[in-house]
Order: sequence, then structure tokens, then C-alpha cells
Amino acid sequence: KENISEYCANILSALTKAECEAATVQCNQGPKSGSNLFNDNVVGEEMIHAGAYIVLIGECLDRIAKKKEVQISEKFVTECRRCLSVLKDVAPVVMPLLLHQSPEANSHEDPRPTIAEAWFVTMTSLVSVCRNHKQIAASLVGDEVESFLGESLSLAMMLIFQKDLGTRRTAAPDIQRGMSLDGPHTLAVDTFFSESMLLGPSILLAGGRSIL
Repeated sequence: KENISEYCANILSALTKAECEAATVQCNQGPKSGSNLFNDNVVGEEMIHAGAYIVLIGECLDRIAKKKEVQISEKFVTECRRCLSVLKDVAPVVMPLLLHQSPEANSHEDPRPTIAEAWFVTMTSLVSVCRNHKQIAASLVGDEVESFLGESLSLAMMLIFQKDLGTRRTAAPDIQRGMSLDGPHTLAVDTFFSESMLLGPSILLAGGRSIL
């Protein structure tokens, strides 16, 4: 497969930002709002899901993660740095979208679950690259990759803890804040938790700093 060029990276970044900005506008209108974009004909089960551009970055990282150490050359280091650059560039629009307080949509296809799945699967691929290839991991230190992964770790925690589970005296509300956690995106979050822990205690410190 071809490497991701700088031009391609810029295009993926722009497309991801545009998609997440549109999804944020949709969430701002509430769960009962209709949509010409986020519906079965555009992002439904048989179509390309929201978050597809993030998936492309994840697939690139996954391909590199699976290579043997002796196959790693400077071009793969450059490609990983480009992928990380895209992810850092789009994070300011992706993360607030995933934490948006609007309840689960019922009149349009909620784009947040598939974007969340794409994001955390991609984060897991980034972790795999760092664990499998010391040369690449060393080159990404200057790009603050650990701090960035810590931000995604804190994001995952906030997604879970924003839900109201109720108390012994009061039941959990029928309508919860934020997107539903019922779906494959929750498995993606769980996998990211497990894999990121293998980076060592410092990742927890990075996650804690992100919360603070």
C-alpha cells in the first residue's frame, strides 16, 4: 500500500473536521431532530459510517504496527508522525463531540457511536505501534504521543462516568446524558483501556494530567 502523503493527511484532517462539525451541529439540535446527512441512506448499516476518515488513519497505523522491526525504515517513521499529526489536529473537534450532552438520537442516525469506535480503535493501533516498534516510539516522544494517548484515556473515563447509574434509593433516569454506550464502540474503549495499560504506569499519569 502507498504511504500517506502530506497532501493526503491534510485532506483527511479537513474531512474529519467537517464531519465532526456537522455532527456537533446535529447534536445541538437535540435527539428528536431530523437530518439530511445522518440518516440510513447516508450513514446507515449498509453505507459508510461516520468516522470513516479516522478509520483510514487507524488502518495505516495498524499496517505499520504489524510489520517486523527489521522492516521499519524512516519512511514508516514519517508516516506515523503524519498520522499522529492528523489525530492531534482533529482531536479538538472529535473529543467534545463524543462528550456532547445530547441524549441518544431517535430521529436520526447518531454519528457519535461510530466516530467513537473509529477513534478508540485508531488509538489502540497507535498504542500497538509504540509497543511494537521502539524506533517509531522514540521518534514520537517529541510529538508528545504519551500525553496525547493520556487525553484519549481520560476521554474514555469521562464517557463512562457521565452516565447516571442512580443510587440505592433512586433509579437511573430513562433518558441519559450523552450518546448510548450500548454498541461496539464500548468494546473499542475497553480494548484501548487494556492495551494502553501495557505502556506502563506513566500512561495513567498522562491520563490524570489530562483530567486536571
